[in-house]
Amino acid sequence: MLQTIIGEKRTYAAKGCTHDHPFAQLIVPLTGSLFIETQVHQFKLDASSVFFVPPGCSHYFYGQDANEFLILDIPAHLVANLTRNEISHGIRADFEERWHALRLLLLAEIDEQGDAGENASSAASLLHLVHYSSSLLAQSSSSPSLRYIHQQYHRPLSVAQLAQIEGYSFSYYSEWFQGKTGKSPKAYIQDLRLKQAKDLLQHTDLPIYQIAQRVGFGQASSLSRLLRQREGISPKVYRTRSKIRRTYS
Repeated sequence: MLQTIIGEKRTYAAKGCTHDHPFAQLIVPLTGSLFIETQVHQFKLDASSVFFVPPGCSHYFYGQDANEFLILDIPAHLVANLTRNEISHGIRADFEERWHALRLLLLAEIDEQGDAGENASSAASLLHLVHYSSSLLAQSSSSPSLRYIHQQYHRPLSVAQLAQIEGYSFSYYSEWFQGKTGKSPKAYIQDLRLKQAKDLLQHTDLPIYQIAQRVGFGQASSLSRLLRQREGISPKVYRTRSKIRRTYS
């Protein structure tokens, strides 16, 4: 069983390999790309993201080109907060500004350990950085596809596209999404679009067809049909009643 954090630069061959290990692993890109597949993930890990492999998670991988990655092998007890059931197959996080800064600090610590040998000070520093990376990963586990839906609900969205953003296989994504939100991806997007449309009906004088297009329904008839199903009234009546309520509230 791994007792201390091991940090080093590694490269991966083009020949595929499947394994698991009792410790966790943080894979941070330096150059090139790595294909990774778990029970639910299937994606190319490159400069756009990092990946956390939980203890015991079986994963298949191979290098897709000339590559180098910063790897942290982490004892399982140090990342117990990242091994809940819903993320037991890994966490993929966007490689944003904080990860850029963290990568520089991790590289500096690893280089220092290589030059002077591991000591209590450098081990403590590396442990502090691992704790910080764990907090970033916990934030990322909130789901990139959900964030994308809320940013791009007004555009055409497909389940295949959302599954790819999440790094999940198409067959798993809908089941995972249902468990996380209580709705199918289609129903969740539809509800979000309707909520935005109702807000525009209440607070603007935009024509109904423009509102439908602005929130992603495309046609006024789609918005009208859904609003009648949910509220039992047309968009025009909903707008009128909303204005009356505001007037007398």
